[in-house]
This record gives sequence, structure tokens and C-alpha cells, in this order.
Amino acid sequence: MIGCLTRNESSNDQRSHALCLAIVFGMPTVGTDDVVAEVCRREKRVVVMLDKDFGDIRAYPPHEYAGLIVLRVEDQQKKRLVALMNHVVNRLATEPIQGRLWIVEEQGIRVRMSWSEATE
Repeated sequence: MIGCLTRNESSNDQRSHALCLAIVFGMPTVGTDDVVAEVCRREKRVVVMLDKDFGDIRAYPPHEYAGLIVLRVEDQQKKRLVALMNHVVNRLATEPIQGRLWIVEEQGIRVRMSWSEATE
């Protein structure tokens, strides 16, 4: 797990999301995907993961979350992860994350909206 992202409620700037990113390494093994997802959902935090399982919208419907971000990178070197997060920060400045799944790759970001938003 990389962490959960929360919004700085005192700021309207979408970039404030990134300022609250908590990097979490060595999470206890009891922190299963479902436990992490539930905590982030309940606390209205954006889930930021390297785990591709969070890309399964049947298991993790985007509309139930403040947002889901799946980082997809072959090489998980720090500089590559930082580069991906820079893409995220730039995108947050122009596009909402609420209820959406972002698949972030070096080539760009694919966005899947919640079903209700897609049918409006």
C-alpha cells in the first residue's frame, strides 16, 4: 500500500489533496485490501495503491469512495513513483477525483467514472 490521500478542507485548490498524502510502508499484514478500502471509504480518503486489485470496479465501486488511484509502473523506483504522483497532482488541479477510478501509468491517466456520473 502506498497510502490514503485526504483533502485539505480549508483549501479549494485540488492540489491540496497531494499535500496530505501519507506514505505508509510496512503496513501490518492484518491490513488487507478490504480493511484499507473500508477505512479510506469511511474517512472519505482517496485510496492510492500499487495494487491492481483496486482497479476492479466490481470489488471496489468508485462511487463508494472519495476516489481510487491505482499506480501502474513496471519499476517501482522512488523517482518513477514521484513522477506518477506529479501526474496525479497536475490532474487534480483540473479534474475531480470524487467517485472516480484513476489508473495512472507513465503514458498517462485513464479515468473511470462512477456509473451514475457516466449516465448523466
